[in-house]
Amino acid sequence: MPERSRKTDLAILAGLALLSALVIFLVAARGAGEQPESVVRSTFSSMPHGTMACYELFRRLGVPARRLSKPLDPENLANAGVLFILDPLKNVEGDDFEHLGRWVRGGGVLVCTKTKSLQFFHQIEPPSHDLWRLRHVVVSEGDPTYPAPGENPLATDVSAVVFDTRTQIKPAEASKIVEVLPPIERLFTDTAGCRVARRSVGKGSVILLADASFLSNRSIGREDNAVLAMNLLATAQAQAKRNGVVFDEYHLGFGSHPGAWGTMLGILTRTGPGWAVLSLTAAGLLAVISKGRQFGSRITPERRRRRSKLEFVHAVAATCRTAGAHRLAFGMIFRWFRRRVAARLGLPPSAADEMIAVRLARYTGRSGDHYTDVFARCREALAAPAISARTASALLTELAEIESEAFDGNQPGK
Repeated sequence: MPERSRKTDLAILAGLALLSALVIFLVAARGAGEQPESVVRSTFSSMPHGTMACYELFRRLGVPARRLSKPLDPENLANAGVLFILDPLKNVEGDDFEHLGRWVRGGGVLVCTKTKSLQFFHQIEPPSHDLWRLRHVVVSEGDPTYPAPGENPLATDVSAVVFDTRTQIKPAEASKIVEVLPPIERLFTDTAGCRVARRSVGKGSVILLADASFLSNRSIGREDNAVLAMNLLATAQAQAKRNGVVFDEYHLGFGSHPGAWGTMLGILTRTGPGWAVLSLTAAGLLAVISKGRQFGSRITPERRRRRSKLEFVHAVAATCRTAGAHRLAFGMIFRWFRRRVAARLGLPPSAADEMIAVRLARYTGRSGDHYTDVFARCREALAAPAISARTASALLTELAEIESEAFDGNQPGK
């Protein structure tokens, strides 16, 4: 290649490199102040903040739950009785706003959190004042709180819960309410304050969660969070006209969103970095067409290996292990079993395993060491990172045998 042609090619490559660096700088400067969204309460997500474990828990307990990856129109909400909208990333507005309001007034129950992108639950009926207020107090993760004494509808069989924050619901002052609306009903209150509240709207209601972290993959298996989740669902279904439970995924970024190409075109034609990308693309195409040279020898494309079905099986198994389904289910059954046996023997739910084993031995005539050993192996299994289906089944069989001895009067070994 002549010396002059080589210099021309180098000049073209240098120009493209400078334009690329300029585009990267402009994009980085434009988005320097933006913080990525780290909390996504999606039932498709197995990450710590996702709600896949909650969705699978509902499904395995026979709840007719499904995901909604389409807009909130009457057809998609026809069979829904309870709708979960947890920390949405896309604004609920326009037709979705109108359809949701009519659905709630017609007897639907909306379970939601209050965020900047979801400010409509107090506007479904007049007045348009904010009748709910949240007080945010961030604490270290994993601090348990305890149900407050007195009337607490969702506190049945709940001894302790874990939230990521101590955000509480504070009703607005009465002087700001210009029309008489149904009062706010406190459904769950713990030592940090009111966490779950409900307000009737027409024939339906809106249930506000101060903090939805107790439904996340990371927290639903801790303390009695799973019991609180089931109590919340049962309360919502008791008021709803239908039993169908729907998790909104459309406003979390899943599904088909109309106008995507229009949004992309708007970014390219209405912003500085977009015009820079278009200019860079046009300059590169014109330079390549004008020169008509190939940079390097042609390489025959390699034939890619098809992925085997075993890779899919391994991926599904990894997802199930991440969700911790066996460990979660066994933990719930074991805690329920201890409370039931303790009540049968006249002991408090917080009684030690050794005390329960001694009382069982007196009641059944069997050695207390046997019951102590069973409880110890259950505790050891729950302390492990994961429980296999075989281990869980074996331990549940032993617990069933103890239950038969304690409640049905069956003698050991018969």
